[in-house]
Amino acid sequence: DIKSEHPVAKRMDKARSCFIEALCLRKDHPGKADTLAMQSLTASIDGSEELAIAHADLLLNRRRTTGSVPRHVVGTGVALDNTHQHLRDAIYTHFDYVTIPMPWKVLAPEEGDYQWEVLDEWVNWARSREMPVIAGPLVSFEPANLPDWLFIWEHDYETVRDLVYEHIEKVVDHFKDRISSWNVVSGLHVNNHFTVAFDQLMDLTRLSAMAVKKIQPNARVLIEIREPFGEYYAGNQRSIPPMMYADLLIQGGINFDAFTLKMLMGQSVNGQHTRDLMQISNLLDHFAPMGRPINLVMGVPSSMVTEEMIVITDTAQQIDPDCGYWRKPWTPGVQSTWLDAMMHIALSKPFVETITWTTVIDHSQMDLPLSGLVQESMHPKPALKRLTTFRRNLANVRTENASAGSAN
Repeated sequence: DIKSEHPVAKRMDKARSCFIEALCLRKDHPGKADTLAMQSLTASIDGSEELAIAHADLLLNRRRTTGSVPRHVVGTGVALDNTHQHLRDAIYTHFDYVTIPMPWKVLAPEEGDYQWEVLDEWVNWARSREMPVIAGPLVSFEPANLPDWLFIWEHDYETVRDLVYEHIEKVVDHFKDRISSWNVVSGLHVNNHFTVAFDQLMDLTRLSAMAVKKIQPNARVLIEIREPFGEYYAGNQRSIPPMMYADLLIQGGINFDAFTLKMLMGQSVNGQHTRDLMQISNLLDHFAPMGRPINLVMGVPSSMVTEEMIVITDTAQQIDPDCGYWRKPWTPGVQSTWLDAMMHIALSKPFVETITWTTVIDHSQMDLPLSGLVQESMHPKPALKRLTTFRRNLANVRTENASAGSAN
């Protein structure tokens, strides 16, 4: 129960009074009514976010005290071409695990010609530091991931199917002694770059998960859901809505261990417009009945993403440079505040096992420009310090719980 002096209650009172006053003035003073209506909406959204955070704090504290927070909970993605030792030291210091992308385009730029050097170096480094690795996605139909030669077979599904299986087989077999967690497929349900039918999408998903389990039976298999709010479906009837896709995976008996939800916000492109915290919390709750843990991949920029930075693969898509920020235009401070709020909300959910920041350092090939926790100049952003503090507090609670258990 929320007491009347709680900030959320005050926000709701303001929203209610502004709304009622706007209704009364809408005929005689439409301009003032419009202003009051906007004030009501603003107070409602702010109040809903404060309520989401307050609820998250309550549940997260309960999760902390019961010792149910996993040991390896905070990770980050990496830029494959940045192997600077200071950056790797920072990754080892500030994170529990590392996510290593494995673009098909990088592994096999020419058909049948696999080049392992770059990936081997990253995987061997993580292993030398005893950092767990989540590798992948192995299969994604995004242009940045697919080799050019594969598009030759776009309209020959049987050949594509065979090539996907062979690719997964080669990669998993190469790394099976060093990697135990695989992000197998990413965003197949969005289906916006490759011509694939509904049943073929599900078949590829099943085939990919099965291929990993066949070669490495004890491997942890993750399936990534991109654009989880599902806006893409309105403009692409060949796609599958995210919740339907997730449900089909469960009902179809596909052998996988967890979902990865990729949630990038703050860029004016499809699937990356900013949502408020209550919407995000509600979306996560929709995955609770699925009975699978969640690895949440998230990221927001530390500065406004300009039109020049946005990489558009669909020439018909319109740019809206004024859309896509949270509360106020993105700054390093806003990024830091958003990160802290999202860490609390996500880890308050008992089914969220891990949180991965999309990438540790700004670089030219990132999905969301300026979303790194470290600048290209190697200077850390405030969000990295905020993340480190949050992670340290989690570790301290685990240590205290372990000590109490030993004493008993």
